[in-house]
Amino acid sequence: MASGKVENVKGMYSDAYLEVLGTESNLRQFEFGLRAMGRMGGAVRTFALAYDDFAFHPQLPQILRGFSFERAVLRCGNPGRIAGVDKEALIWKGLDGALIPAIPNYKTVPVAKMGCCLPGRSGGGINTMARTLVGAEKAGFRTVLAGGLQDHTMTMHGEYEWEAFNAISPVQATPTTFADYLAALAPDSEPRFYTADELLGRPWAWCGFGSLNEMAREDRQLERLLVTAEMFSTLASAFGRAYPAAQFDQAWKNLLSSQDHFVYGCGGAQNPEGYHVGGLQEPYMPNYPGPRTPITTETVGREWKNYVEEVAREALDGALADLLRRETTPAADAPAQVVVHNAANWERSGEVQCWIPAVPGAELIASDGEREQPVAVLARGAEGGAARMLVSFHANAPSLGFRGYTIQPRSGDASGGMPRQTSPLTLENRLLRATFDAQTGGLSGLREKSTGRELLRAGQQARFLCAYPEVDSARATARLEMDRSDAVAAGVRIQGVFGRCAYQLRVTLPHESPVLEFELEMDYGRGAIFGYKGQPGTLLRHLFPLAAGAVRRINLPFGVYETRTDNPVALDFLDLGYDGHGVAIINDGVPGLHLAGDGVAVLLGDGFPPLRGLHRCRYALYPHAGDWSAARVWGRAREFQQPLAARPLHGARVALPFVKSYLRTPPGVVLSGLHLHEGRPRARFYEPQGVARAVETEWAVAWEKPGLTQLDGRPLGAAEQDRGKVRFDLPAWGIVTLTGAALKGGRS
Repeated sequence: MASGKVENVKGMYSDAYLEVLGTESNLRQFEFGLRAMGRMGGAVRTFALAYDDFAFHPQLPQILRGFSFERAVLRCGNPGRIAGVDKEALIWKGLDGALIPAIPNYKTVPVAKMGCCLPGRSGGGINTMARTLVGAEKAGFRTVLAGGLQDHTMTMHGEYEWEAFNAISPVQATPTTFADYLAALAPDSEPRFYTADELLGRPWAWCGFGSLNEMAREDRQLERLLVTAEMFSTLASAFGRAYPAAQFDQAWKNLLSSQDHFVYGCGGAQNPEGYHVGGLQEPYMPNYPGPRTPITTETVGREWKNYVEEVAREALDGALADLLRRETTPAADAPAQVVVHNAANWERSGEVQCWIPAVPGAELIASDGEREQPVAVLARGAEGGAARMLVSFHANAPSLGFRGYTIQPRSGDASGGMPRQTSPLTLENRLLRATFDAQTGGLSGLREKSTGRELLRAGQQARFLCAYPEVDSARATARLEMDRSDAVAAGVRIQGVFGRCAYQLRVTLPHESPVLEFELEMDYGRGAIFGYKGQPGTLLRHLFPLAAGAVRRINLPFGVYETRTDNPVALDFLDLGYDGHGVAIINDGVPGLHLAGDGVAVLLGDGFPPLRGLHRCRYALYPHAGDWSAARVWGRAREFQQPLAARPLHGARVALPFVKSYLRTPPGVVLSGLHLHEGRPRARFYEPQGVARAVETEWAVAWEKPGLTQLDGRPLGAAEQDRGKVRFDLPAWGIVTLTGAALKGGRS
């Protein structure tokens, strides 16, 4: 390595698919990966992937440059597709304008994909090398880079390539590193921006491979929980609470490890024996006698995730308790009070649920001292002999902060709120009206009331589809009943069967929400396959008959992009923009989509390997006036994925109104994370709408010596501070890291 013959590459902590991971996971993969590889010796300056990995998206150049990468290799294998360019080298341009030299995926020059084919077959060995050389000559190349990264799980055939070189005397072959290869070339001077469609993760890779959807949703949920715990723990540290740095560090290592694509694909949900079978032949050869590698990813992955959840919940609970202790007064006869907390850096509203000691009264309200909201009792129970109840109400919470509520009996003259809905055929609030087919349970109408538009095609209904086995829920019978109808929300429960697999779909419309929510449970039993591998239009999917002719936009980490592909992958949402309005399909861990003449479908299952056991997934429809930016689709997606949370106050009371915000930012700025790094506070912000901004952040804690740094800590200069306000510039689509010597509490 010291001589330059061996090169450290990639720099990620695990072989994770970055485009379907949250913003902080994208950054921590490199932060922890580079730290680990640094202990091996030698810096990592090249980003390159093995054949069975895919981690590209248009904001990657900004991330790579932020972590001091000097070059990239735009090649991948089976899980994705990168547009070909017939250049020996080029300058890859990111969405924000960041530039990095790169080796492209050639357009007309065939290159063997290491490990994917045996010698003599199409795509591998001697024949490929001959075609590579012929193609390079036709393209006018002086040099061509053959081969690539080698993964230990793949078949080596490098020696055949060298035999091919030696057989052609005019060709001189030299073993090289990516660094040396690029150093010998002059990249094309015109930067090349790759769109989201040109860096495309294949959707069938995200909706199948055994258990990927289920595990992806768990990883996203745990990431949000861990980031929230870090935020409030950092704020609590400003007032003297010890920050659990070692526990957070290990929790991130566990979470990043669980994001590896092999943990996704080879868990026990795919194979109940806990084995990864050579060649994945088990569905076709149940008595396969060949070698089995006992990688207990399901067991280990579950242990990793349990640790992450335990650390995050304990840290969050302790930090919230410490922060609230400063605001509350001990009281033996305290009323039933809850504090709603919000980890987003914007004020938001939504349904919140919380267990509290039982409160007498036929009807209850939640009062914040200024307004009253009706309360729904969803469940009752007991703990330690004391009666408890699970309450739900519509709450509001300030940016990165708290709001207090008292749960109390309703007075006789108070308003009764929304009328109860009794028919499972209609869900309606002041914003939306959704109707369902009485026989099939399919969504047959969706009207956005502010514009008066019907969003579904006339005479059509949403339905579940699959080519093999044949599934069309519009031709089947389902059972419909009210799932809930209370002071906060109304919901319908739809139950049916696909072949031998039972499903239950809950559709919920909160009274104050513009978002229609879907929660699907599928029981695949001992194993089921739906559709044909690699053909999204045949897979198990939930189709919504939305109108054609829309401008399609998807989001990926740190960016939003127009897409023309019929099979996109969306991190959080796909937005269909029409003239003056639109509708967003928001997902929570089901990012694969299929668009065809009959509408837009959320991909639920893949053709191979088989799915097993009980799977749950969540997605939603958000009809809106205006375009995606004006409708804050990115914010609605975050709010759907991470609902407001609340904690009861035990033996204490807070004077109402109680509203506490620790951070205020201008609209259009997103806080990705806030944590302590080596004892110093670090906050990361990004801009999600493509508008450069002069940002003024207002904090309830004081930053000592605030400054701006690159993602890897290299200083960029000081940040302006004045009486609790910290100012800095945020470029369009930019990521900015704010650091300081310390955080100090005491500001009101």
